[in-house]
Amino acid sequence: MVFYNGTAITLVETKHSIQSQIPRTEQTEQARSYALHYGLGTFIIASPEGLWLYKLNRNKEILLRQYKPNGEAVMEAELPQLIHENK
Repeated sequence: MVFYNGTAITLVETKHSIQSQIPRTEQTEQARSYALHYGLGTFIIASPEGLWLYKLNRNKEILLRQYKPNGEAVMEAELPQLIHENK
């Protein structure tokens, strides 16, 4: 969980490795379930292969952004604002 001013704003599901779309789909379902349980509007899946930021629209997840390794500058500037806008 990521907190801001004492309030949970997003959930980060970390994985050692995600090599294909199928495992990422399984991880997305797991993270979506956690985010729904805690009433969060976004969640992130993180692995060495990248970051995936999702927004929840009712019970359906929508991929907002995918960050590949070495995209740190874009991610640092963009990620906090996207989470704030979609919480």
